Amino acid sequence: MGAVSLSVFEDVKEKIRSLTIVEKKLDLLDTVLPLHWILSDRTGRSLTIEPRADGLKVYDNQPGVMTNSPDFIWHVTNLQQYTGIRPKQLESKEMGGLALSAFGQGLGTVGLPGDYTPPSRFVRAVYLKEHLEPAADETKGVTAAFQILANMTIPKGAVITEEDEIHYTQYTSVMCNETGNYYFHHYDNRQIQKVNLFHEDLDRLEPKVFSAKAEESIHELN
Repeated sequence: MGAVSLSVFEDVKEKIRSLTIVEKKLDLLDTVLPLHWILSDRTGRSLTIEPRADGLKVYDNQPGVMTNSPDFIWHVTNLQQYTGIRPKQLESKEMGGLALSAFGQGLGTVGLPGDYTPPSRFVRAVYLKEHLEPAADETKGVTAAFQILANMTIPKGAVITEEDEIHYTQYTSVMCNETGNYYFHHYDNRQIQKVNLFHEDLDRLEPKVFSAKAEESIHELN
């Protein structure tokens, strides 16, 4: 994908038709990755690309969110079950002769799924992104994005696979399209680290490896 020159964002759908996905191991990870992609431009418009049995499919991604299986169209359809979720508090009401009011803030989000399945993570991400407070600058935007992604993070031990292996979030990343800054933190070090992709040769064929700080960074105050 990186070798394809896309001078105009709208050309993606046409150029995708000339691409073929092959089942080849990624040397860096020694495995065949079941990949799909989300592309976003600087205006905020996004596309999702998914390999299907009959070829690559390209969808306009209006929510600007993507998770794992099922397919993207399934996730979008599933959103219709959550149209009643909202950030504002629900009004008190009378039922069975009783005056009922909320225990605390957040009653409008009752029904927002909280498990770690891809459909639930998709719904949470769309909801949080939709109601995100506008950011004044890149740093605040990156901070807000990491706050959203924290709601999708899987801690070690919470999910065990059929092979009895721990499934967890190894790293979380955020990128700014305007500056090329790629921010990330990994499981053992929550401090945000940064690489500027515009300072690198994005057409190189071999991967470039950066040494990220592995240990947790703790700021001591006394």
